[in-house]
Amino acid sequence: MDQWGAGGGVTKDEIKSLLECAQTHFLRYYELFLFYLLTGMRRSEPMTLQWKDIDFEAHMIMLDPDLVKTHRHIIMLPLTEEILRLRKQAGEVKPFDIYPDKASENYAKLRVMVNLEWSSIKTFRRSTTSFLRLLKIPGIIIAYIMGHSEEVALNNYFDMGVPELLDVMSPLQQLLPSYNPVDAKAEAALKSQLIKDGIRIAKDKNKSHLPN
Repeated sequence: MDQWGAGGGVTKDEIKSLLECAQTHFLRYYELFLFYLLTGMRRSEPMTLQWKDIDFEAHMIMLDPDLVKTHRHIIMLPLTEEILRLRKQAGEVKPFDIYPDKASENYAKLRVMVNLEWSSIKTFRRSTTSFLRLLKIPGIIIAYIMGHSEEVALNNYFDMGVPELLDVMSPLQQLLPSYNPVDAKAEAALKSQLIKDGIRIAKDKNKSHLPN
């Protein structure tokens, strides 16, 4: 296992396989899985985000304390920012309008397709934590970023300053495969097809319950 996968995470090669497969077979979830790796967020946290929670000027994501386990701000790396900007330009009503259970369900299918014996979305979190440690970011700051914070972590986090944090965390992007933005028209067509399929399945079910 390479250094990226230390501590129970997935390896660099496994990440490459997962993301490449996601882009081919799970287009709707590709950017979400990449987002997990770049931010270390918990499974349901990206789905709580609204556009008002994204501060592009400050390079920060603000998690709503009423909707997540731990209130915190997460630094936006340039790649994270690019993903969110493109999704906003594509007219997405919120950054990730996806059910957490569907993300887990499709990740499980993806894992099988790339022959990973076992992993989950939580494994991405472990990988992000491992790499932040390799970057020698102070443990208390990692704890805050990952949502295991103590009160003092907030001050230490912002004492570093955004430019310093961006500088020390930027190598995180270099371990990931090249980002290929999702084509907005292709994703819209996929969503439309999913809706049609859902309606067709519902109609078929209703027909099966009709009396002969």
